[in-house]
Amino acid sequence: MENKKQNTKSIKKQATKKEIRLGYALPDTKTKSIKKTTTKKEAQLGYGLPETIWRRCRYNHYGNWILDMAEDKWCSLSIEDQQKYAKVYQENYAKIKDLPVKKNLYLKGIEIEMILVPPARFYMGSGQKEIDSVKHRDNAVYFDTEIKHRTIISQAYYLGKYPITKIQWKALMGNRIQEYFKNSPLFTPMENISWDDCQTFCRRAGLTLPSEAQWEHACRAGVYGMGYKGDFEIKGWNNAPGLDSIAWYAGNSSVEYEDAYDTSGWAEKQYEYSKAGPQPVGKKEPNAFGLYDMLGNVWEWCMDSCDWESKAITENYKDDVVDPESQKGIRRILRGGAWCYNARYCRCATRFSYSPFFRVLNVGFRVLLSIPNSKG
Repeated sequence: MENKKQNTKSIKKQATKKEIRLGYALPDTKTKSIKKTTTKKEAQLGYGLPETIWRRCRYNHYGNWILDMAEDKWCSLSIEDQQKYAKVYQENYAKIKDLPVKKNLYLKGIEIEMILVPPARFYMGSGQKEIDSVKHRDNAVYFDTEIKHRTIISQAYYLGKYPITKIQWKALMGNRIQEYFKNSPLFTPMENISWDDCQTFCRRAGLTLPSEAQWEHACRAGVYGMGYKGDFEIKGWNNAPGLDSIAWYAGNSSVEYEDAYDTSGWAEKQYEYSKAGPQPVGKKEPNAFGLYDMLGNVWEWCMDSCDWESKAITENYKDDVVDPESQKGIRRILRGGAWCYNARYCRCATRFSYSPFFRVLNVGFRVLLSIPNSKG
């Protein structure tokens, strides 16, 4: 009887070692009770992903296993599978780390909805084919800095489900700074605010802006393509039907409120309309992580600074930098495109910048909440 107990104990230790080495749990071959334990272990080691995905698409960052979205196997998946498995990873990461996927913050009577973004290694920027495709009409050099490279986000964080809206801004900041579109609905993004203005809001709220890398990782949500539903065709200057379901851009941003922007001179629009402006948040489809309006509606300020010589120039836009945040230059990075920009700008990789004191009618922001000790 004693020998049987020792043998059982030895087998258990051996299985545990193999589970850790492989990064996934061993398949069930015995009893129902063993199956329950195995399923839990599989969730812990592989974040609920299929063995064939996890074994090929994992990255060991100083002893912490994270999903490698820059691995060839991941990039060869269909867009639908990239979206599905990114969501599985997010949800199981939350379970294992005992974190909610959705978190609500309450400040001065307002609610800010936040979404968990898990750590990962991913491809930032765009390939040369995409760059050439968006430059072919006017050879705009500012797309040249979208150089494809691997980036490591080592810690999870929460990002605003939507850009900060007018009603949220006014509750915390009052009416000292006025939006450009005074007749737009209260749940449209707050615009006409500078990077410096956003810093004041974030200090009062105990939050921050995302870095450029955090922003792009959250925007892509596991998808490598022009948008977070993959590549889309640009049929005309302001005509990209593939953007229509996920973004407000210069081809579809029609509004009816007073003081809207005259669009009579905009060429090749997807839809014919005469007035445009920012739109209420959350009206387009979210990405796989559950974030809305990451592309279009308003440009979003990021923490990073840059030089500008007809394009954004930063010192850390290169392979395998961990948690990059550029401190080069005095301008600040903008991401995502806006309601009045053509489809080329409303892509995951597009980079733009303004001086930190500029207030512009198409620029807003969303907030980030850090999670202490959330590596791997």
